[in-house]
This record gives sequence, C-alpha cells and structure tokens, in this order.
Amino acid sequence: MSADRVAFHFSGNPSRFQLRELNGFDEQSVCGLDTMAAIGLLERLLVRRPGSPTEQFKAIQLTASERDCLLADVYQRTFGPRIESTARCALCGELFDLTFDIGNLLTAYRAVQLSETEARTEPDGTFSLPGGLRFRLPTGEDEMAVVGLPSDQAEMALLHSCIIEAEKGVNLDAVQHAMEEVAPVLDLDLDAQCPDCGSKQQVHFDIQFYLLRALEQQSKRFAREVHRLAVAYGWSLNEILSLSRTKRRTFVEFVDGDLSGRVRAST
Repeated sequence: MSADRVAFHFSGNPSRFQLRELNGFDEQSVCGLDTMAAIGLLERLLVRRPGSPTEQFKAIQLTASERDCLLADVYQRTFGPRIESTARCALCGELFDLTFDIGNLLTAYRAVQLSETEARTEPDGTFSLPGGLRFRLPTGEDEMAVVGLPSDQAEMALLHSCIIEAEKGVNLDAVQHAMEEVAPVLDLDLDAQCPDCGSKQQVHFDIQFYLLRALEQQSKRFAREVHRLAVAYGWSLNEILSLSRTKRRTFVEFVDGDLSGRVRAST
C-alpha cells in the first residue's frame, strides 16, 4: 500500500511524515469532531519506519498547522479536492450551496507560510522575535493540557507555555500574531455570496470539522458496504475492515456489477 509524503519545517522535526490510506477500522474509529478525535485519527494513519526519525513520533506532538495540513491531505485522498457544503444566508435566511477546492486553500495557506514575518526560524525549530523573545509552536499536547479551562484562560495558558525566553513585559498579542504568521491553520472565513439576495458574507471553514463530519456522515454507507461484502464473499468483519477504503469500494462495485448483470440476464 502506498503512502503519500508531506514535508514540515517546524516542531523541531523537519522529517517527512507518511500517511497510509484509511481502512475500515480507521473509519469506524471516528467518534466526535474535536481535536482529540483528529489526533486519534492521524495517530492511526502515521507510518513509522523502523530506524527513521519519526519512529517514536506521536500525532499529539504535531502543531495545529501541521495537523491541519495532514487532515487536508487525508480529505483530498479520501473524498477528492472539492468540498461541498450548505450555508444559511445571514441576511435573507435562505440556504445556499457552496463549493470550493481544498487545493486552492492549501496554495493560499502555503503562500501565507512563505510570506515575510518578523519571526526568525531557529535551527531547533523554535522562533525568535526582535527584542530577544523566543517561542515555540503549541502542539496537541499543549492543547490537551488546557482542555476544560475557560477559553480566555486556555488561550493565555497556551501562549505562556510556548514562551521559551523573554524579557519582562511579554506582549502576548505579538506572540500570537507571530504564531499565526509562521504556522497558519486551515480554520478561516471564506468569501461567499447568497444567490437569492446577492448578499456578500463569510462562511467559516475548519478542515478538522469538515473531514471528521464527512467520515461520520458516511457511517450508514460504510455499514451497507460491509454487509454487501460479508454476504457476497463470506468474509469476516475483521477481514473487511482490514481492507483499504479504495479496495473495499472496488469490491463493492464488483458485487453491484454482478448483481446488475444477473438482473439483466433474468429479464
């Protein structure tokens, strides 16, 4: 089974991560739309080669920016580059459809990543600002450490935990702005226009939510596919769930094709 590669340049680890394709066990494991669910999915998909720099790496050590990039990669390979959604117009209240290309979003994401910033990247993957302040990017471990705190307290605690070296009077707003510049996330507002009233507005997009929701929404189809293969081939549940998503759907197409052929032959 092939695994795609995605390059990263921070977290103190410039290695290239590999992800394998989803199988039935992975799809079945998705339960929830939160960050822990996203980390859990990536933990299952990360390919760890013995002796490689990422052999002991855990998905919870990824920064939010790295995690979003990997989630976008999973979405594209699972559902394709087009994302379709429905939004309610903020002015007239009518529902309207919108479609966008995740590849275009990633291009814009990388453009922001490469844009000029005051933050200087250090050899160890940390960043420094004029004036001597040095910080690192928050990881999933940092995010999990502040779960349960009020949002404002969680944000403050998260920023403080990432400051490595600073003189007195730290400007947390400047640190947060620098983090957003060097490591943007795919959690943003997209321009949209209501086709009914023409109102221009913004629609929120969060790759974590879109991917996990898409997987959850396909649970009934997933169950039907498992049932079809079990009936047609007599395979056990574990055998079917072990198949990659692509192989499973290919076999389902074969079963449906044979059934259609028998129906035509009997008429």
